[in-house]
Amino acid sequence: MSEHNDGAIRQLLGHLRQEREALRAGRFQELAPLIARKEALLAALAGTPGARLAQAQRMAQENQHLLKAAIEGVRAARIRLGEIVQ
Repeated sequence: MSEHNDGAIRQLLGHLRQEREALRAGRFQELAPLIARKEALLAALAGTPGARLAQAQRMAQENQHLLKAAIEGVRAARIRLGEIVQ
């Protein structure tokens, strides 16, 4: 494994941590630039063996679950506000 790939994986893991913190804190305005950066980091890892990417994959899946929960929370809040208005 090259040092470049090790560095790129470390960068991706750090990036995924930033994404997770933004999701947990409800700072959704930060997600668009984070997504663009994540795509660039992933492109740099093309050809890296899957075993080396396992931790990043787990973190990305956790972030996906957090995002899904946030979307469901916003949806529930909209429904509740609609009920209150009526």
